[in-house]
Amino acid sequence: MDIFMVFSFLGGLALFLYGMRSMGQGLEALGGGSMKALLARLCSTTWRGVLVGAAVTAAIQSSSATTVMVIGFVNSGLMQLNHAVGVIMGANLGTTVTSWILSLTGIEGDSVFLRLLKPASLASLLALSGVVLIMSRRGDSGGRTAGRADGSPGGRAGGRADRRGRIGAVLAGLGILFFGMEMMSTAVEPLAGMPGFVNMLTLFSNPVMGVVAGMVMTAVVQSSSAAIGILQALSAGGSVTFSAAIPIVMGQNIGTCVTTLISSVGASKNAKRAAFVHLYFNVIGAAVLMAVFYGLNAVFRLGFYSATVTPMWIATIHTVFNVLSVIILYPFAHGLQRLAEVTVARGREGKERREEPTYSLLDPRFLRVPATALEMCRQAFGRMLGLAKENFSLAAEQIVASDERRRARVTANEKLIDSYEDDLGSYMIKLSSTPLGERDTAELTKLMYAIGDVERIGDHAESLAEAALRLKDTPGLSSEAEYELGRLMAALEELLDITSRAVMGGHELLFEAGQSGEVSDTPAPESDVGGGERSGGTPCPLGDAGQVEPLSEVIDGLCEELREHHIQRLQSGVCTAEAAAVYDGMLIDAQRISAHCSNIAVSVIQRYDDRLTAHRYLRGLHENDLLFRRRVAEFAGRWGL
Repeated sequence: MDIFMVFSFLGGLALFLYGMRSMGQGLEALGGGSMKALLARLCSTTWRGVLVGAAVTAAIQSSSATTVMVIGFVNSGLMQLNHAVGVIMGANLGTTVTSWILSLTGIEGDSVFLRLLKPASLASLLALSGVVLIMSRRGDSGGRTAGRADGSPGGRAGGRADRRGRIGAVLAGLGILFFGMEMMSTAVEPLAGMPGFVNMLTLFSNPVMGVVAGMVMTAVVQSSSAAIGILQALSAGGSVTFSAAIPIVMGQNIGTCVTTLISSVGASKNAKRAAFVHLYFNVIGAAVLMAVFYGLNAVFRLGFYSATVTPMWIATIHTVFNVLSVIILYPFAHGLQRLAEVTVARGREGKERREEPTYSLLDPRFLRVPATALEMCRQAFGRMLGLAKENFSLAAEQIVASDERRRARVTANEKLIDSYEDDLGSYMIKLSSTPLGERDTAELTKLMYAIGDVERIGDHAESLAEAALRLKDTPGLSSEAEYELGRLMAALEELLDITSRAVMGGHELLFEAGQSGEVSDTPAPESDVGGGERSGGTPCPLGDAGQVEPLSEVIDGLCEELREHHIQRLQSGVCTAEAAAVYDGMLIDAQRISAHCSNIAVSVIQRYDDRLTAHRYLRGLHENDLLFRRRVAEFAGRWGL
């Protein structure tokens, strides 16, 4: 074998694998968040799980990524093991799409259309289109930073540019993949006439040898789709027969389980069982279908047994194998689950795993699909904010009726909030090194800042709870002061409710838009806009986030009014100096909580307008926003004394 032929094949393989990786990352960035929603919410039955698993894998072009996500969801408790079985079956169906794309290398014909579909022509067109889209995204990125001529936000245009860049990455990756495929096919074409190479392939006609070869090939490249592509490149030379191709394809399906099994190391019992479901599905499917195939050949002497295959026949074998495996094993889905449960016996989970508060959402497995990992960060951030909100409610109850058990609960929650800050911060640092889109990267950065605000809210809530205990032992707070403090706490509770809805509800608005971070072109109605009529006259769909600053403004004014009233009571001798010191500290805590809620709301608003700064947003509201003043008046009427 010519050394240059080897170099050409390896170079083609490198381009092929790089193109597949680039295409897969682009597809994951485009649809990762949406795919997460499908996996987590639509898998209530095995049949539905099969459909969802096939759709997700076809969209992100990686059955390994899908099954690793499933293991992460099972490990997190977001998905039950019985629901995961159907998704794993469907993932094996979805991965066949890649082999059909690669089968274009076997197209023959002289028409212009067929010649364009051949990889040599298609690769150039796809790569060129992808590069054009990527370059145009970079050009728009600068324009987005500067904003549009009419003064309205440029974030939406930036989102569309970012989306174009991702589509460009997919097309460029597919083009590179086809270049690599063509190089491999050209390199191995002379091997068809070499007796030594033909004899080596004949060895793979042995079922055991063929399955082992397929398993090793897939385990090395860590992708069944890539392994199928290599086999299709070899088949393009006309030297691979059905007798060799069938066991190799079946072995490649088993080999893809290696990634899943590795990802289950250190996971929960059910997550390990999900990995074994994937293994058993492929092993049992291969065993049954190989027994049927070789049994039929022994009885009927199949005429195509020794015929050579084309890339399209490889795609057909791959698809038929996976479809028949699902048909055969679907009625025994519960049996696969029971077999996995027997393999991974029940036992106690590790103590450290039970005590770690955020591991279930911030699973390292999700980092393989960055858009899904970002969604988990949002959910963990929402839980962290929920704990801070609960602590404030407990502190407000402490003011009315002080209780040591309630105070202990506040302390326990505060430890969890601190754990969330550490775990979430570390996880987001890891996520920042993955290939996220521009808008997702910007949102990740804002979340990293916002977790500090939530942690500080928790600190001030704990301070309020401690102050409530001190008030219990400090006489001299008048009933009027207690009433005013109760009004302030109620207003702050509403502010935290609105902030919490803005964090999670604002995300749902963007999520449902299906644009991986883009918002709808349809503006929200004026009643839902909290900071809406800008100088450019373009309303911004801020929802609850836009209502945070008006209420925060009212609370700041309320704190100052309460402070003045208390000074008057102190001067007239109605309240004591000791109670006044505690009371003033509580007002400071209230103002700090209000300020941190404002910071969080701005981070939510920046998802829409990613060039907005907190200073610019607040200055715009106070200078020329009519709706802001109207909302301030409404909240003042509700909470004013």
